[in-house]
Amino acid sequence: NYLSANVFSFWDSFKVRFDKSGKLIIPYFTYRNKAQGVGSKNKIPKLDIRSIHNKVLYSTISEYTVSLSKQGDKAIYAYPGKQGQLVFAEYSDYRGYNNVLFSGAEFADYTENDYVVYRDNYMLRIADQRGNVIRTARVDKLFTYAYAGNDNNYAVLACQDSSGVVSFSRNTVKTFNGRLVGYNFDARRLVTMIPEDEGKSGNKLVLWDFKGDSLKSFSAVPGIESVTFNVMGNSILAKCIKGENVNYQFLYVLDGNLDVTATLFLTPNDTYGFSGNGRYYYYVRDNSACVFKNTYSINATNINTIYDWLNIQRNISGDNYRKNVDSLLGKYRISRFRTERFKF
Repeated sequence: NYLSANVFSFWDSFKVRFDKSGKLIIPYFTYRNKAQGVGSKNKIPKLDIRSIHNKVLYSTISEYTVSLSKQGDKAIYAYPGKQGQLVFAEYSDYRGYNNVLFSGAEFADYTENDYVVYRDNYMLRIADQRGNVIRTARVDKLFTYAYAGNDNNYAVLACQDSSGVVSFSRNTVKTFNGRLVGYNFDARRLVTMIPEDEGKSGNKLVLWDFKGDSLKSFSAVPGIESVTFNVMGNSILAKCIKGENVNYQFLYVLDGNLDVTATLFLTPNDTYGFSGNGRYYYYVRDNSACVFKNTYSINATNINTIYDWLNIQRNISGDNYRKNVDSLLGKYRISRFRTERFKF
């Protein structure tokens, strides 16, 4: 719930996904036979592995979000075991459908190199692909999710109103102010979102190193409303609060150092996000979708920048420039709101 409501959830959710070989991974709910009503007590969480032709290859109870590995060739799920403990198991193409990893854990997911990070009571552990525990640290802090990098030296914790960094070598946990937005294990940095200073609305972003030092912050008037992070692109989309007496909101594209690489305008109901690999970002308005390369830099608040971009398009399109623009505007019933005009 934390990830889907606040930040990002690319690998870990209840979404239907394909694995690397093209099989369908389908988490879903069914209901008990002769159930009286459709309340939560009568729901049964299940997991199906199906062929591309919808043939059920494997079906099991799964009382946990299904985590797909970064390579897409295996998935973790969990089912009830003895004395109410969860049994975490793994499905993979080369090992089959029900390979028990461990029991009694409260959380499990894949690391960036497809090892497994999990919490067992107050201990956060990392196990290699054979199931051998290679890192352990005590974590008294309650967290919603944990992420671990390729070198298995650190883990980043997402908590309800704060964040944390676990050092396995020092067996320590450092707490950071603000909800987790993103992280970069190679640079040993993370970004959190905290409320703006007193007298200001919305939120701001803060860049930290793993030692706990604040390196930089990003604020925008009239405050940040929501953010999306892409771990592969190490990039952030930050949407601002709608100002008074206007019908648009700023959308900032930020790199991992909180430097602005692009600025666009959105309307309140627009949807935005990154492609899975972080190479593109997009927004959707009504029946129209706009997609940009993440290397593309534009500042839609600067009219000279817009004119320069339009001139490039004019040179490319030649005499058909005006005709093409008007045709697209008419086709998608788009007004000449400046973001919509800019995208052509």
